[in-house]
Amino acid sequence: MKGKSVILFATSFLFSFIIYCFCLAPGVTFEDSGELITAAFSGGVPHEPGYPLFTILGRLFAFLPIGHVAQRLNLMSAFFSALGAGVISLVALEFLSIAGAGFKSVQKLSDNFRIGVFCIIAFSSSVLAGMGPSYFEQAVITEVYGINDLFAALFFLLL
Repeated sequence: MKGKSVILFATSFLFSFIIYCFCLAPGVTFEDSGELITAAFSGGVPHEPGYPLFTILGRLFAFLPIGHVAQRLNLMSAFFSALGAGVISLVALEFLSIAGAGFKSVQKLSDNFRIGVFCIIAFSSSVLAGMGPSYFEQAVITEVYGINDLFAALFFLLL
């Protein structure tokens, strides 16, 4: 099951990341984008609460040798949002494995078939979450919500 989990995570991550990359904002957008880009690039502090993790990671992404700074930080949001979508697939797979163990009809299925169905459902849940309007909107611009989505998904995985 661990090998299938890695494949599921990688597939969910790559699927989301590729779509986000095709839809990335080309530069600075509305909301806090300009302020966050400036703070990350210069090592400054954006408005309260300051978003220290975002600023530090943004500073690292600002050194990537692609595009201009705004594109790099938009890419960072896409990267962390895609990681969050990948973790959502793992959360769904774990939930299905635990919940499915209680049903006799599920237990009668062969292991490969059951795990395959669970992986398809988990991937679908990742796509539905990652391509939802609010999630997608924040994934393609410079915003702090991509990292937040990742941590929220990790929290549910740990539960």
